[in-house]
Order: sequence, then structure tokens, then C-alpha cells
Amino acid sequence: MKSYFFNAVKTSDTTTHPSGYDREYDADDHAAFFAPFFSEAGVFAGADAGACKVQVQSGLTLVVSAGAVYVRGRMAVFDGTETVTVSQNCKIVARMDKSMAVRDFQLLAVTELTQTEDVYDLELASVTLEAVSGGHEVHVTDTRTFLSYMGQPAYYPPTSDDLPYILWLYTLGFPMSEEQQAAVEGNPSLMSIFEASVGGNYAAHKSDKQNPHEVTAAQVGAYTKEETLSEDTKTLLGLSGTATPDDAFVAILPKIGDIKITVRTDLGDNWLLCNGEAISEEDYPELYAIAKGFGLTPSTRDVWTGTSSYNSWINSIAYGNGYYVAVGKYYDGSSSCTARIAYATSLSGTWTTKDLWKTSSSSLSGNCEINCVGYGNGYWVVGGAYCDGSYTYGRIAYATSPNGTWTTKDLWKGYNTAFTSLRCITYVNGYWIAGGNKYVYSSPYNYAQIAYATNPSGTWTTKDLWSGSASDTVRSIAYGNGYYVVGGTGGDYYGRIAYATSLSGAWTTKDLWGSTKYSNHNHIYSVAYGNGYWVVGGEYYNGIQRYAQIAYATSPNGTWTIKTLWAGYSSVGYALRGVIYANSTWIAVGRDSGGSGQIAYATSLSGTWTTKTLSSLVPFGVVYANGYLLIPGKDDYVAVLGYSPESGLPEIDLPNAYAYIKALE
Repeated sequence: MKSYFFNAVKTSDTTTHPSGYDREYDADDHAAFFAPFFSEAGVFAGADAGACKVQVQSGLTLVVSAGAVYVRGRMAVFDGTETVTVSQNCKIVARMDKSMAVRDFQLLAVTELTQTEDVYDLELASVTLEAVSGGHEVHVTDTRTFLSYMGQPAYYPPTSDDLPYILWLYTLGFPMSEEQQAAVEGNPSLMSIFEASVGGNYAAHKSDKQNPHEVTAAQVGAYTKEETLSEDTKTLLGLSGTATPDDAFVAILPKIGDIKITVRTDLGDNWLLCNGEAISEEDYPELYAIAKGFGLTPSTRDVWTGTSSYNSWINSIAYGNGYYVAVGKYYDGSSSCTARIAYATSLSGTWTTKDLWKTSSSSLSGNCEINCVGYGNGYWVVGGAYCDGSYTYGRIAYATSPNGTWTTKDLWKGYNTAFTSLRCITYVNGYWIAGGNKYVYSSPYNYAQIAYATNPSGTWTTKDLWSGSASDTVRSIAYGNGYYVVGGTGGDYYGRIAYATSLSGAWTTKDLWGSTKYSNHNHIYSVAYGNGYWVVGGEYYNGIQRYAQIAYATSPNGTWTIKTLWAGYSSVGYALRGVIYANSTWIAVGRDSGGSGQIAYATSLSGTWTTKTLSSLVPFGVVYANGYLLIPGKDDYVAVLGYSPESGLPEIDLPNAYAYIKALE
């Protein structure tokens, strides 16, 4: 006889008791203790019907929910994080292995169950894989067996072979074999005894759905059909007090904007893949209204076509008074280069081109273009360069409508045909402000300067900000939080800013990156202010590689943090040409190491930036206007505009799975 468990007492009889104690127990004894109470193996259900249930986590990875399993007196507890990856049709098991090499439970995917003296596989689920486009779809069948209590009544008939014995089992609802059950139900005498018994009366009474006693739901504290939703559930789902279960089912169905993760690819036209593409308000009005963030796979539009990739592109674009206006350069392949604009009332509509000035010599083509455009105070103003064969001018042109008459005005004159230009213009704080450079034939030769006026037709005041090198220039200007800030190139070697609290006051210069070792490859092309930060973007060169780089600070006179976004195109440059803050997102564009257009975005400057290739579009800047993200640039010799509405699909890339968003009902 084996008795357990009792406290052990030390003994000197080490022959009978080698351990030195008069009571000795091991894991097998502990397991044997539970044998009379439970079936051989199963899941502890308790109040949780989902205990140890196997479900798809993502792709081919399955997860087991929290719960406990029991196998032959031994138990394992799952905390809800255990996973297993499948590669074929299989069974998911909790394996109890008491061999000396293992002595543990394991979560496994097996093709056949093992049940030996030492090893027992408790099956939790059956898994089949269905081949679909792009991978496999996983189907999980729940095959859990729940643990049963092996309680016994005080009295047993004499033998298990007697008919009263199996009738007793049948009446009390104890487990029976199919043969035993058939022996009762196929014997009219035994069934008459059963039907006359307490168990039979109970069974008949339970099967009577007519409610013979007319018991009401209120009498037993039950909900009516209309009351089967708790008040908490109604509140959680945003339902009224009279809501029915059907209302709850409708409430939990996917709504427009909800995202589903699946390995399926057959969700239909009402679901769109989360791939970052733009969406139109016309096609998806409800999703457009609630979508947050840009569709960063922009639509493109060829605005004009030249005959040389070097001399045909769009430098900038702006929106105002119902018009989009794009500006840049057009080359006809012969002897002239043209400063050109194009305008339209719709991005996808008809664009009208207009040439504002041109040169007559191909050698001067680099000094005939429009670099910038702005709208403010009832005026359209563009700025660029014009060369007459001997001198180059920083020139503007202005009009009250893009389809009207344009008046040209030269803000400064430079001697050398290679450098002088006007590169940026904006209307802010009651002033038109233009920036660029002027080259003269005496030391210090080149001046980075601005000019400003309250009216484009009036008097412009010029101001030199720094000078000395052929590459010194102002490339961008912005106003925010009491400061004017410009960015450009300083002394051939540096990405430089200058800042002031007044246009006519003192300006302070600061070099943010660069080195005197490497000339003409360190630039700041863009300045922006948003969300409490000043941000500049441009290009950094270390002697080997160009890099797209930003720097940010809460004040221009404070500490600037530098961040590299991607490696740029070494042979051409323009690694980063524009940075803006729009729709709670920082966005930067430029050119990557392969020469392709690149866009990067983040909601936090110090956080992770997501980058995306813009196919063949090479960006020359980025603007947010009229609810659209606008990217001027080129594709070979074609002047191209990329545009994306302020509502676009999220971009979610998952291994072995897809993310879809509900777009239509």
C-alpha cells in the first residue's frame, strides 16, 4: 500500500531509506496522487472557454492563449505569449516529456501524435495551409480536450457487465462507450425504466421548450431577448439603452478606416492595401475625410517637355487665388533657354505655359531660369536669373494673375555670367523677401544677399548677409516665432544660415556643417519652421559621399542637432532639396545614392524617418498648398510635377501578411 503525503522524519536506517528520511516521494508519486481525480489529459477550462486556444498571430506564426494543461498528473501553464511557427499541415500539441533528457512540457507542431509511457502529446489544434497569391492562408481547427473530474458515487452495482450498471451510467450522465449507449437506447425495457426515473423525467422536462411552468425571465433574473446586452457593453459600443444584440453585431463590424491584418488577398474592392498611395475625395469620400497623413506615392503630371535633361525642369510651385503656378526652365535644343511658368486651376487639368524671358546663347542657358514663385497681397511674384551676354541679373517678374501681363524688374546686376541669380522668394509679415547672390569683378567678388519690399512694383532694399566665395548664396528664407532665417552656402565649404529679428537689423551667421577640405558640396537648400522647431535641410559632403542632411533647433541662436537621412547621389548632388512641416508631419525630398527621387517623413524630428523611392521623379523641392503635397522636379528632359492629396493610405509593411483598410461600405 502506498500512502501519501506525510512529513518525512530523519532516520538512521539508510539501508531501507538511502535518503536518510523515512518518507520518500518523487514526481511520479505527485502525479499518481491526481490520477483518481482527473481524466488522463486535457485543458483546465474553469471559467475561461478560450484557455489554451491556438490562433493566428501573424503570417505563419500561431499563438496560444493563457491557460493550463494537465497530462497524467503533471501540469503546464501558458502565459499567452508562447508561439509556434508552422510550415506544413500539422497538429499543435502540448507535449509532456518526462524522459531524463527533457523533463518538461513543450509547445510543438507535429504531423503525428506520440503517446508513450514517457511522452504524451495533448492536441490543441489542427492546422492546414492553403496556397494563395503571395504566400499561404492558415486555417486553424480547435481540437482541445477539456479536463474532466472523475468523481464517483458512493454505490456501484456489483459488476460493470450488468444491464443495471450501464442504465445507471446512462441515467446519471457518466461517460459511456458507444456500445454501452446503444445497449440502453436499443432496449425498450431499459428505456421505459429510464423514462420513469428521476433522470428520465429530468431529461424530458429539460427538452420541453414550451415552458410548462410559465417561468418569466424576471423570476430567474435572466435578460429578455432585448436585454441580452449589458449596460456596460452598450456604453462601450456607444449604443442606446434600447439596443439589441443585432445592434451590437452591427457596431462591431469593420467601419470605414478600420485596418485588418490578414494573409488573404481576396477582400474585394471595398478594402485597399495599406501601401502609402494617395486617394481621391471623389472615389473615397468618407475615407478621405478621416484619413490622416499624405499618400506618399504621388501622382505625376508632365507640365512641359524640353530636349535636354540638363535644361528642362520645374524648380518651384505655389498656389494662390485659385491657381497653381509652376516655374522653371525650358530648353528647345537649339540656341535659347527660356524662363518659363505654367499655370492651371486643377492639378490634373490643362496647364498653360508662358515664357517670361529667354537668352539667345546656349552658353548662357544656365543663367536663364525661374527658381522661385510666391503669392501674396494680390500679387504673383517669380524670381530667377537673366543674362544679356555680358551681365547676369537677379530678376523678378510680377502680375496680379498668371494669365495676365507680367512686369519684369532686376533687383541686382552681377558681372560674371556663371553665378549671379535670385533663388528664393516669399511674402511674409507684410514683406516680399527675395534671396540669392551677386557676383562682381572685385574682391570679395560674390555676395549672398536679400532684397525686400512691401510691394513688388515699389523700391526694393538690398542687404548683403555674407561674401567672399563664388558659391556664397542665399537659397531659402522663412519667418517664424519672431525670427527671419535664411539658409544657403557659405564660403564654398559650409551649409550656412543667417538670422535676424528685423530685415533691416543686424544678421548673425552660423555654419551648421561642412569642412574647408571639401569645397562646393555643402549646402542648405531649405528652411522651415513648424511645431516649435526650426529645421534646415540640404547636402553634406565628406570628401567621398554626399548625404541628405537636416539640422533642427528650437531657436536659430540655440543648439542645432544634425541628422543624416540617406546617402545622396555622388556625381550630381541635390541629396536633399526641400523640407517642410505639414499635416503634423515633417517631410523631406531629394535624391538618393542611385540617382532616384527620395522622400522621407516622420512625426518626430528625433525619431525614425521612413524613406520611400519616388520612381523616376527627381525632386527639386516640396510644398504644401491647397490640401496637396506638391513636388516640383524632372524626369529626364520632362518638367514633372508630383502631387498627393492630404489624405492618403497608411503604409504598413508586414512579413508574411498584408494590411488592408476599409475604404467603402
